Parts: sequence; C-alpha cells; structure tokens
Amino acid sequence: MNSTKEEWRAWAKELILGADASSISREMVRHLASWGPIREASWILLYMPLKGEPDVTGLMDGLVNSSFATTRTPLKGPLTIHPADVPMERHRFGYMQPAADAEEIEPSMIDVVLVPGLAFDRRGNRLGWGAGYYDQLLVRMEPETYTVGVVPQERIVLSLPHEAHDVPVSHLVTEDGVVAASKK
Repeated sequence: MNSTKEEWRAWAKELILGADASSISREMVRHLASWGPIREASWILLYMPLKGEPDVTGLMDGLVNSSFATTRTPLKGPLTIHPADVPMERHRFGYMQPAADAEEIEPSMIDVVLVPGLAFDRRGNRLGWGAGYYDQLLVRMEPETYTVGVVPQERIVLSLPHEAHDVPVSHLVTEDGVVAASKK
C-alpha cells in the first residue's frame, strides 16, 4: 500500500485501543520489565498516554533501581524532559505532564526512550500524530540511547512513508515482546 501519512493515520485511528487496552499494556510492561537494556537503565523516559495509547507507566512500579522521566509539551518549541515524580498538571489534550516550573533533565542522561505512535513499520519508522515532537526529541538523544516504539502488534506494518527528518526507533515493543527494528 503506497499511501500518504494522512491515510495511514486514518487507518491507525480506527484501531485505537479499546476494551483490551489494559491487557495489552500489561503485557508490554511485562516484556519491557524483563528486557536487559531497561533493567540496566539508570534513566528511562516514558510518556503519559493519550486516550487509546498503550499505558506503560506501570514500569515505574516494578523497576526500583531506575529513575523515570517524562516529557512536557510547551506552548512553543520542543518537548522538555523532567523527572516523572514532580508535580503534574493536565495538558489541554487531557494527558498529565510535568508542571511548567518542574526541574529539567538533559537528554544525555536518558538510557531508554519509550516512544508512542499510531503505527510503526518493521524498520522502526514511526507514524505519530503529525506535530513532529518525538522526531525533534529523538535527534537530541545520544547515539547509544535505546529508542523503543510502543505499539500493538496489529499496527506494525511492512513500510510507512517517511521523510528525511523522521527518526526511526531502534526497537519495538508489542504485546508479543521486544524486538530490534530491521535494518533492511
């Protein structure tokens, strides 16, 4: 299928998680919690889920030797990174984010980034909501940082349209496990 990003977004939105969201999220958390790079990470950057996105915040309950961070979406500019245990406020789209005055963390401190997406392809190309926030975030990460696309298995496709500014993830986690993105 040689479709545009908008056509792919429409397809993926039809598959937004419903009743089985919590069981899929639990399976993803289980796989992530046993994955070596997560177990060895000092800092893990996770996202606060939008409605219908897998919720992997349960990782914070089981990994006592790691610190967790999350992002804040400013009115202008790129996402900022903050400890996940700071005071939170509701973003206009409904998800929780660190308060505006929360301490920031440098991208170089992050060992693993969990990346939401509407769909991913096997090479790690991501289809997001279209604002480019995560592409801008991922280019600021160190080359050795693990970047993990979080997506239900049914939304991994053979190939997605991508552009020069799109940053692929290194790994994918689904309810079936964690796999490296294909280089081919």
